[in-house]
Amino acid sequence: MLSRTKVVRTVLVVGLGLALLVGLSVGVARAEEVRFGVLTSLSGPLGTEGKPCFETIQWTVEEINGFGGPLGMPIKLFVADTATDVERGITGARKLITMDRVINIIGPSSSIVVAIMKFAADNEVPVISHWSGSTRLTTSGGEYQFRTCPDDYFEGEVAARFMWDEGFRKAAVITLDTEDTISISDALKKRFAAMGGEIVVDELVVGGQTTYRTAARKVLAKRPDVL
Repeated sequence: MLSRTKVVRTVLVVGLGLALLVGLSVGVARAEEVRFGVLTSLSGPLGTEGKPCFETIQWTVEEINGFGGPLGMPIKLFVADTATDVERGITGARKLITMDRVINIIGPSSSIVVAIMKFAADNEVPVISHWSGSTRLTTSGGEYQFRTCPDDYFEGEVAARFMWDEGFRKAAVITLDTEDTISISDALKKRFAAMGGEIVVDELVVGGQTTYRTAARKVLAKRPDVL
């Protein structure tokens, strides 16, 4: 069985291959280097996942450059840390596109992708993500958005089926107020209700709070089969 690290590396390598194909199709005529933008979480809540992903990107680019680079030109990485923050992600994307003149952007998470996809498309810069499962990319991502992971819909569907198969009929759902968790939660609730289940508590919470007692009390009052 493949380890999680190997799976992540495989997905990232596939994503980099896609980035090369898509980015080069945009055009690098007369360029002396191929400029890749990396927009990912090197700090903040997702920093522990973003750092090894970035290291994999570096390793892959070094290997490609070791063979002479695409079209005989080296890939140069321009990096912006989102710190797992949407506003910093938007600022980073603008810098990468308007100042660094990258031909693509690799690595943003769901919340960042959704926030920057119009600006990137307006500037004809492809965005490739290895971990953005947001269903909004499926419905309104457009021709400049790519990903190498499944739609969050499938994760929500599997979770709902598991709950139903385990005999749970009343569910409480507490969702963190981020693009990816909302995307999964919406799919779960829709599927669970379609199977005949009842959502007795549906709470949206903001991360970083010192207590979640209000949401917890609502759950306890409704006595669901599963949270």
